[in-house]
Amino acid sequence: TMKEYLATSSVSEGTSKESAEEMVQTLVNDYSALIQELKEGMEVAGEAGDETSADMLLAIHTTLEQHVWMLSAFLK
Repeated sequence: TMKEYLATSSVSEGTSKESAEEMVQTLVNDYSALIQELKEGMEVAGEAGDETSADMLLAIHTTLEQHVWMLSAFLK
């Protein structure tokens, strides 16, 4: 269920009472946390010799870094 998913997730559900800027900052924070988890996943995949998974995680990582950059620019 969604409740179980949120209990194990590294990101939390928003309250929907934040301002637009606060929502964007929350996205930046959440994406940054996911980027760190992806780095850890890439390391594990690399150590296991699973280059396909490491490459997939790198592609997701790159996309999230671009989103963080654009959202951070919006906040400035």
